[in-house]
Amino acid sequence: MRRMLLFLFCGITSLGCFTESIDSWETPIPDIGSHGSPQMADITGDGFVDVILGTGQNEFQPSKHGIVALDGLSGDTLWTHPCIDQMYGSAVYLDINSDATLDALMVGRDKQLYAIDGKTGKDLWVYELYSNQYDPLGLARFNFYNPLRLEDLDADGVEDFMIINGGNVNAIPGDTINRYPGVLLITSGANGDVIVADTMPDGKESYMTPAMYRDGNGACHILFGTGGESVTGTLYTVPFDSLLGGSIQSAQSIYSINNGHGFIAPPVVSDFTNDGYDDFVILDHGGEVILFDGQNRDQRWKVVLNDIELNAQATPGYFNGDGTLDLFVNGAKGTWPKNTGSYQFFIDGVTGEIIEEFNVGCAGFASAVSIPSSENTELSAVLLPVNEYDCRRNNTFYTTTWLQYFSIDTSYQLMATLEAGKNISSTPWVGDIDFDNKMDIVYVVNANVRLIQEFLGMKIKRLETDIIWTPEMFWDSYLGPNTDSRFDFHKSSVNE
Repeated sequence: MRRMLLFLFCGITSLGCFTESIDSWETPIPDIGSHGSPQMADITGDGFVDVILGTGQNEFQPSKHGIVALDGLSGDTLWTHPCIDQMYGSAVYLDINSDATLDALMVGRDKQLYAIDGKTGKDLWVYELYSNQYDPLGLARFNFYNPLRLEDLDADGVEDFMIINGGNVNAIPGDTINRYPGVLLITSGANGDVIVADTMPDGKESYMTPAMYRDGNGACHILFGTGGESVTGTLYTVPFDSLLGGSIQSAQSIYSINNGHGFIAPPVVSDFTNDGYDDFVILDHGGEVILFDGQNRDQRWKVVLNDIELNAQATPGYFNGDGTLDLFVNGAKGTWPKNTGSYQFFIDGVTGEIIEEFNVGCAGFASAVSIPSSENTELSAVLLPVNEYDCRRNNTFYTTTWLQYFSIDTSYQLMATLEAGKNISSTPWVGDIDFDNKMDIVYVVNANVRLIQEFLGMKIKRLETDIIWTPEMFWDSYLGPNTDSRFDFHKSSVNE
C-alpha cells in the first residue's frame, strides 16, 4: 500500500513533538554547505562526543571551512580545516598519533584524503598521488569514498584502512573515453602510504564504499561494485587475502546488470536469515534491492522498484515484529536531474516483500537512521531528512526541509525540525551526547539557493528529544554504528 503522509503532525503520537530543550543548539556557518554526514567522537577529552562534518562550497571551489569540528555539548566551533573542493565523506575515527584522542580520516573530491588530528584539526598526513602514469597507483587521482577501517596490517601500531578511488568528474553521461577504472587500495593509517592497490576487474569506475563479510567457512571477503548513475556495473566479491597479495582480478562476479546503472550505495552486512552467518543486501542504482546469502553468495530474494533510482544506503531494523531484520529504502522517482519525487519502502528481510510504501517529499539522497518506534518499543522506526520543493527544479529558492518519522504503521513530520532550507544527502546522527538517556539528533540544514545542489550557508543542529535511548539496537548514523556497513545486534542472541 502506498501512503502520502506529508504533514501529519507529531502530536498524534506518544513521542510528543520533539520539543527543543536547553540542551539543543544550532551553529550557523556562512557560505558553505554539506553533502557529508555528521559522525561523533570525543575529541576534546571531556567525556562527551563531539561533531566532525565534511563541508565545502560549490563543486570545484576551495574553502577555508572544508571540515568543521564542533563541541557536542555546546555547538561551539573547535576547529576548521581547509579544502580544495567539496569534502563529502563522513569521519572515520582512529588514534593515529597515539595521544589517546581519536583522529579522523576525511575524504572528498579531487583525491582529497586527510588524516586530521582530532584535538587540533591539523594534518597528520595528506594523501599524495604516487604516479602520473595510468597504472593502479596513478589512477587513484579522482574522488575518494568513505574508508573502511582494518586491523594493523603493517605492524606499526596504527590501524590501516581500505578505500575506493574513482569517478572522473569531467566524463559526461555517454562519454566512454574519459572513464577510468576505479582503484581499491589498502593504505597505512599511520602515514598514508599505499600498502597495495589494484584496479576494478572490469575496468569500470567505482563509487561504492567497500564492505567485508565472512563466508560459511569463516574466510573474510571484500564486497565492491562498479558502474555509476549512467554506467552499467557489476557486483564483485574477492577474498581479502587476494587484495593483500596485490590483485583483485580474480574477483567473482556475483551480479551484473545491464540497465545503464551501476552500484553506488554501500551494502548492508548482517545476519538477515538468522542462521548465524553474514548475509548482505545490495542496492543497484537502477532500482533493485537484493539479499545474498553470505555462506554461498546465492541470491535469496530480489525486489525491483520500477522507475526508482537508489543512491542511499538501506537502513536495517526490526520493523514488522517477526523477530528478524528488515530494511528501509529511500529512492528517487525518475532520472536525475529530473527526479519527480521521493519514495520510501519497508521491505521484509526474510521474504523481500514490500511491507509498506510511502511517497514523501521531492528528491533527496540521504540515508535514514533507525530509532525506537513510538507504537511499540520492541520495534524500530526511522528518521529521514525530507525536502519539499517544485520537483521541476524551477523553485528551489523556496525549499523546505524537515526530519520525517516512518514506521510500517504511520509517517509524520517532526515539526520542531521544519524550516526553510534543504538537506541533499546528509544522514543525521542519533545517540545520547550528554548521557541523560534522552536521544539527541545531530543534522544539517543548507540554505536555499537557485539550484538544489548549490551551497550558500548552512546550519549544524542538535535537537534533544524525550525519547529514551538504547544504543545497541539501532542504526545510528551513515554506514552504521561502526562506520563499516555492519549491523551486529540480533534479538535472538539477546533472548537466548
